Parts: sequence; C-alpha cells; structure tokens
Amino acid sequence: MNIRQLKYMLEIAKEGSITDAANNLYISQPSLSKLLSSVEKKIGAKLFDRSTKPMTLTYAGEKYINAASKIIAILNELQHEIDDIQQSVVGSLKIGCGTNYSPILMPTLLAAVKQKYPGIQFDLTEDTRNTLEKMLLSGILDVLISGYIVNSQDIESIPLAKEEVLLFAPYKSVSESITYKDKDRLFPVVNLHDLHNAKFVIYKKGRQFRKIQDHIFEQNKYKPDIILETDNWLTCVRLVESGMAHTLLPNVPKEGEGALVDKFCLANACYRHTYLCYRKNVYYSNVLDKFIEVTREFYSL
Repeated sequence: MNIRQLKYMLEIAKEGSITDAANNLYISQPSLSKLLSSVEKKIGAKLFDRSTKPMTLTYAGEKYINAASKIIAILNELQHEIDDIQQSVVGSLKIGCGTNYSPILMPTLLAAVKQKYPGIQFDLTEDTRNTLEKMLLSGILDVLISGYIVNSQDIESIPLAKEEVLLFAPYKSVSESITYKDKDRLFPVVNLHDLHNAKFVIYKKGRQFRKIQDHIFEQNKYKPDIILETDNWLTCVRLVESGMAHTLLPNVPKEGEGALVDKFCLANACYRHTYLCYRKNVYYSNVLDKFIEVTREFYSL
C-alpha cells in the first residue's frame, strides 16, 4: 500500500460513498472504485459493505482504516517536526579549527551562535591545517575556519577577516625614539631594523603561522635572534610578558593576555587572513547557513 491509497481509503470511509469520495478527490468514480477493488484484492478481505447506504466498514475495514489513520498522523507529525527544525534551526554542526586559533576564537564565536540559535549543537575538532582540510574534503567536517583558502574546486572559501600582524614587545622595552605615530594605524609603528639585541619566540617550522612570521623577517631582511620555537600561542605571549622575548602575532583578542605587553604595527604591514570553508555541491543545511550568518556578523564587529 502507498500513501495515496491510504488517503483515498480514508476519504471513502469518511463519506461512506465512492461517488462522493471521488468528487472530493477530483478523480473519476470508476477509477476510485477500481483502486478500492485492487486494495481489497491485495489485502485479501473486503473493507466496505457495499450493501448498506452509506457504505459501512467491515471488521477488516475497521482495522485497515485505524492503521491508515495512524500512519497518516505519524507522517503529518514528522512533516511538522521537519518544518520546526527548518524554522527553529535545530541540528548539529561539525566544525574544524586550528589548535592555536581555536582556544582564542571558538569560546566567543560559539557563544554568539548559541545565543542566537540555541538549538545548534557543536562537534569541534582541533588539529593541524592539513588534517582539517582532509577531513573537510572527505565530509567528516561541515565547516572549517582557517588562515588559508582550501585549494580545491570542491570547497567554497568565504573571507572573514584581515588581521594585521603586530610586534609584541615586553612592556616599555621599545624606546619611543624608534617609533612613530600614523593616524591610519592602530598602534605606534616600528621598523624591525631599529630593534637591536631583541630576542624572539616564534612558532615551530611546519606550523601554519610560522610561514607568515618567516615571510615578515625575509621581507624586512631581518635575521631574528630566536631563543625558542613553540607550538603554543600563549607560550609566546607569556614569554613576552616575562620580558624574555618579542614575538609576531595577529591582532586578535587573546584570553589571558596581561598588561605587560606593548603592541606595535610594523612599518611594512603584513596581514593574516581568515576564511570560513565548506563543501560545494552538497546539501546546504539551514544550520550551516545560520552558522555562517553569525560568524560573518561576529567578524564584522
């Protein structure tokens, strides 16, 4: 039996007449009569007593109509639940983000999403860039927030932010005589060449942001005195706070960053870009759409 047959049998039972039911269903009386006979043949029992006017249900017919009513009710309820999911934005989202950027970004971003759409649940994966990109391409992740565009025609990359990379220096360690103000820059400007005897803590080779740090040093023809390489953002900040080293980091809010750090713009400005990446040509869920909406709003603040 199929849904159309169930609905047609329910209409006959309601009207007690094949002719009246056919009129309501906008089909011919002979077609509906033939369909009823076909259903009764498949079931192996008569559903209606045709000798009465209006027609009445047989015992088998009562069982059939009772079951048909329940099936239709379940289907209607399912449709309402699906409509509610679409309207109220309920569902889960598998998100990927780098191990260093995630602790800085995700607590505040996910809180913003949850405040607007409390029905969204998150499954967060923190890993290296290469691993996360493979997970996105294979469909394990729904969305990835990355400092790089995923180089694949199957991935859509939405630009979110362009964050200036700053010099982080121990408090009062950089003389004002080698800095200058620029009304278009957020912090005083310094040239790396004017830093003498400065020690640096930077990321280890192979890390995503290390490539940007190396590019800045090469661009400025500056050979840093590196005292430590690390995998951790907070380690860089803590060493600057302790007065042991300088570092280069993007200008984003950082949990735990104290007052013992001075920030400077670089004379040769450099930026770290952030992208939201997701797969093309797959089901674009309402949950993903709302996550992208809030994320773009979050970065525009």
